[in-house]
Amino acid sequence: MIEVHTGGSRTEAGSVGGLDGVVLGIVPDDGDSTLSDAEFAATPAATCTSVGGLGTVTVSGADLDRRYWVTQVSAPSGWIVNRRFARA
Repeated sequence: MIEVHTGGSRTEAGSVGGLDGVVLGIVPDDGDSTLSDAEFAATPAATCTSVGGLGTVTVSGADLDRRYWVTQVSAPSGWIVNRRFARA
């Protein structure tokens, strides 16, 4: 299982509130440990939408031994897509 916390506005010093409605995708890494434009544009192997500032994607079977990039597919109204996110 891959869990991603999505943050919105800072609520106080050092604290960020969760952001709902972020669509996240996982894209298999091609082995070079760099998120290429082609990988970013690829159709995600799986997606989820954040609720309570948390998005969860379940990976099973043969896919357990792969490395993935987490990409932001879309952002809620008023927010922008973060092109470079994180590797899971």
